[in-house]
Amino acid sequence: MKIVYVLDWDIIAQSSVLNKICAKISYWEMQGNEVHLMIVSSGTVNDHVPRVKNVHVFERPGLSFLIHSSIRTFIGRNMAFGNLYDKIKDIGPDVVYLRPGSMWYPNVSKVVSRFPSVLELNSIDEEEVRLYYPKGDIRYSIFSFGRDRLLKKCVGIVGLTDEIVNYYSNYKKKTIMISNGVNFKAPFDKKKSQNETNIIFVGTPGQLWQGFDQFVEMARLLPEFKFHLVGPQKDFDLFPDNLICHGFLQANELSALYEQCQVGVGTLALFRKNMKEACPLKVREYVANKLFLILGYIDSDFHETPFTLYIGNNKDNVSNNIERIRSFVLNTVSSGEIDINRDRYSIEAKENMRLSFLKDVI
Repeated sequence: MKIVYVLDWDIIAQSSVLNKICAKISYWEMQGNEVHLMIVSSGTVNDHVPRVKNVHVFERPGLSFLIHSSIRTFIGRNMAFGNLYDKIKDIGPDVVYLRPGSMWYPNVSKVVSRFPSVLELNSIDEEEVRLYYPKGDIRYSIFSFGRDRLLKKCVGIVGLTDEIVNYYSNYKKKTIMISNGVNFKAPFDKKKSQNETNIIFVGTPGQLWQGFDQFVEMARLLPEFKFHLVGPQKDFDLFPDNLICHGFLQANELSALYEQCQVGVGTLALFRKNMKEACPLKVREYVANKLFLILGYIDSDFHETPFTLYIGNNKDNVSNNIERIRSFVLNTVSSGEIDINRDRYSIEAKENMRLSFLKDVI
């Protein structure tokens, strides 16, 4: 197949999302497919441009003569998507694989209307957008109108959870649930040091549903353990002494920190966007580094595994389960290892499913 992968993403820092996409595209190419990655970005740091064979970056024009930043961004990104559309016409793909952003642009609809397109939906994004744009906000109205058009025009939907697939089932499209895979190329057989118990939470600033505040509360209520927060800066009240805030870490720095840790904490406040199920990339990284899991949501793959503690999806999940958390952490330190079926959860297994689906819809 000739596949064009379309991504609305700013290439300004290292990103687990871009790393995931590179691994996905590399595997597609290994299976004999021709793949073109096309990214619309408001800015580009060359060191962070994905290292894949055919990558095309379309930067949003500045349009500094427009005073209002939201209008400037909307028009600029739509222009960039217009250039992307022209490039896709030159390539003539069998299928377009599109990961939509948090806003709709008319030229994205042109792509989906012209070429067989599959949408990858990582969230019930209508709920996510409501966290930033009130329902009466014009930006919410544009997003809602545009997302409906894309869903009506596409030929298929890949949802990262069953909850997402079921939410959009009224569009009567071919659908499949494919959660994020685990990259088992990372060292997997190293036993964690048991001299000190370290618990890590990796996240992205500004995403309220990740529950950084609840992780801080967990650290405060469990002073006997050391906690590591990666991503956000130290901007919480009552920051406990046993919590180290690392800010953003480079990949090699994060890998070194994983080597010190026994437990990884996933999303703790998914209820804030009215969702129950997820499959975050950071949790797949935890598993690749043999960390036990504490989760505040239903994970598509790891919900009922022996190495996972689910504490509920509500605002009191940490405080109401603190003794369960303490017991779980102490038991993980004594057991030391997790056991996982690589063949079921690997990136390769997930991408074989995805390629089969793409062939089926075109």
